[in-house]
Amino acid sequence: MNKNKLWTKDFSIITWGTVISMLGNAVSSFSLGLLVYDNTESTLLYALFFVAVFLPQLAAPLIAGPFLDRFSRRKTIYTLDFICAGMFFLVAVSVSLNFFNYPVYLLLALATGAINAVYSVAYDSFYPDLISEGNFSKAYSISSLIYPLANTIMVPLAGLAYETIGLAPLFFFNAVSYLIAAIFETRISKTAEKHRRGVPAAYHLRQYREDFREGAAYLRREKGLLTITLYFVVSMFSGMAMHVVMLPFFKTTPGLTVAMYTIVMGMSTVGRLV
Repeated sequence: MNKNKLWTKDFSIITWGTVISMLGNAVSSFSLGLLVYDNTESTLLYALFFVAVFLPQLAAPLIAGPFLDRFSRRKTIYTLDFICAGMFFLVAVSVSLNFFNYPVYLLLALATGAINAVYSVAYDSFYPDLISEGNFSKAYSISSLIYPLANTIMVPLAGLAYETIGLAPLFFFNAVSYLIAAIFETRISKTAEKHRRGVPAAYHLRQYREDFREGAAYLRREKGLLTITLYFVVSMFSGMAMHVVMLPFFKTTPGLTVAMYTIVMGMSTVGRLV
């Protein structure tokens, strides 16, 4: 019988922090795309915006991985959440002032995509350190439910809010959710990071290249892991295509509304859970 409890201090912090940030993340993913489409009324520019979000998610993990092996993933996680809180606060202010500049939002999309990619690598590699022995199945079962449930709940609510109070309050909500999550994450014990590799006295480009080659060689050897990686690349792009097509369709078809779009997206998430 497993005597180690699952809900330790560190596991509770990372779980509730993730719940809060995912509630905001679900809102921001919907709101940013809607903001761009409303101001450009162009499916092409809307699609390019999503390309700018997703392209860094291919390159950023490869670049960040060797650094995250050597440096604190705990600090990386809460630092990125603080940065996101600041970014979305500025977006909320700009929306309140009716400011929109497409190139600026393209840069925001690139930054958001890179931050999400690096955050995911840091989070996924740090998360096992916060799980007590014998509780991995339970922990990952909880973790796997957070994003789908957040998406199912928040996207329809965001659609309703968009049609009643506008986008600015959604971005303020997003900024606050990231801020709260970051504050939570600073409370994680420094000793929790068990699998961090030692940092050389002088970490330079040569050491980085060696770490990168080591990771690439491991991926080539592990054919199963390589196959899973390629699957998620294809899955990510197909999912992006669905988002690009659906919102303009619901915005331009008589009788359809943004609220209906968000309900469909929420139901698609429920379908993947089932």
